[in-house]
Amino acid sequence: MRSITRIMIVVTLALILGLWGWVAFAYAGPLSDHLQAQPDDLSFKLLSGDTAWLDNNNACADPPEGPRAMWLEIGVTNNHVTETLTGVTLELSGFASSYYTLTADPERYAGNLAPGATFYGYWYVDYNGACQAGRSDTYTLTVRADNLSASARYTDQLTTRSANSIGAGDIISSSQGSGIAIGQIFTQTAEYAFSNSTSVLLQPTGNAGFDDACFRLVGSEVAASELEDVPQGTRDQLLYFFEKQDSGKVTMIYYWQAQCQSESITEPWAGSTIGNNNRYSKKYGALFTTFPEASLSLDVTSEVTPTYLTQAGEVTYTVRFTNVFTQPVELNAITVTLDSGLSFASYAPTSDVDASNSSLSPTTGATDTLRWRGIPGVSYTVPAATGPEAPGVLELVLRINVPPINGTYTQQGKGRVGKLSLGPANASVIMNQPTAVDLAAFDAAPHADGIRVTWETAAELDHLGFNLYRSASPSGPWTRLNADLILPKVPGSVFGGLYEWFDTDVTPGGTTYYRLEDIDIYGVRTFHGPTWATSGAPLRYTLFLPLISQP
Repeated sequence: MRSITRIMIVVTLALILGLWGWVAFAYAGPLSDHLQAQPDDLSFKLLSGDTAWLDNNNACADPPEGPRAMWLEIGVTNNHVTETLTGVTLELSGFASSYYTLTADPERYAGNLAPGATFYGYWYVDYNGACQAGRSDTYTLTVRADNLSASARYTDQLTTRSANSIGAGDIISSSQGSGIAIGQIFTQTAEYAFSNSTSVLLQPTGNAGFDDACFRLVGSEVAASELEDVPQGTRDQLLYFFEKQDSGKVTMIYYWQAQCQSESITEPWAGSTIGNNNRYSKKYGALFTTFPEASLSLDVTSEVTPTYLTQAGEVTYTVRFTNVFTQPVELNAITVTLDSGLSFASYAPTSDVDASNSSLSPTTGATDTLRWRGIPGVSYTVPAATGPEAPGVLELVLRINVPPINGTYTQQGKGRVGKLSLGPANASVIMNQPTAVDLAAFDAAPHADGIRVTWETAAELDHLGFNLYRSASPSGPWTRLNADLILPKVPGSVFGGLYEWFDTDVTPGGTTYYRLEDIDIYGVRTFHGPTWATSGAPLRYTLFLPLISQP
């Protein structure tokens, strides 16, 4: 009996576990589809340190000696196992004291951040207001994403400390290539020399007042190194700590992107630690790099094919960006605004822009304003010009649905490079389907009790019915007078008919406008008019010439 009981218990447990496993299996898909990243899924790493170095003797002199600014670098990593963060933005805030100045360029767009991926952000910090050591201030980096349950935040402090200018981290050279275009990623090279250091901080900018609104640091790379703990090829790291003292040269490449038309000077520097002594570049300020005013090298045009339709269908709309500069330029975003009734159908095979190289793109059937965002540092790159008459080209090529309603439809394309807008560039298609109604006359005349509206048709092939509209202005707004469709008198006929409508709800002595709409069996709507009459005025007769217009 006991053995039977045990068997029953085991079987029951197995059934329960099996049922639970089946339920878990059945719901694994839907549950995983609704997983959402949490703020704790993001981790932060400070890669430039928490120290803002000052000259230990003359930091308060006028002009001060030593560096007065630096670039703050923070890496943000998505640690979620499966979910890619989309629409990621990072914004720096804080520095409320008079010691530090918040960057003029606080926001970064990271696009999409895959599991395990890291975005490296750089922010310029001016600490010209702090000429003494021990001045601290707090900053916060806020990260937002479309599928992040709440904003993630990283908070830290910068503190000024004193350093000697006695030769550690000497600047040997600093240079930048010729010519800059807005949206171009260009490089600055700086060579440093260190002696018996146990840590080094590498910086491209130490001067206060640098125009970071127009010149954004987007990356760094160790191009050459004689220091064991600063490996050649290391990217996006400004601060290094050593296990033992080391001496040698380091060549850094800093990657910049021009955001607007300006010019500025940047003075590279380095900080190092030797035992308990802090040092900064002996030749700080002697060597500098001048960034010239960036030019706007991009232009935008658009076209649509075909430009004339006689029935509903698709047209191909092209937004073309051309670059006349001798270097590639990165376009940030594209916007296409569609007239009412138009919708996005698909990408053409020849399009250089599609969902695969976009961090934001519209879905099939989207209307109104369509938006695209590139992947920073990856797309959308407009190639360099190969000659005076051979600009580099990037094209967004779309198929657009046009409805079966007669009228002129316009598509408007715009772009954004850096902080400047390009466009608009417009292109239009005309929809002119043969109307089901051949209207011979459309008139309005005063009547004893108001206004009598009449119209006459010569033919009514494929005709479904009429709507009559009234307005106090020839441009509208229009009010429909008939509650139900006015049915054709001779549907499907090559012969016409006579129609009339008595409008008694009019202002005595006022002018009233009327517009007539015919609808065919395919849903095509055609408007006629307007015609008008003044209540109480003498009778008049006019011959109506039909016009086709968009509702």
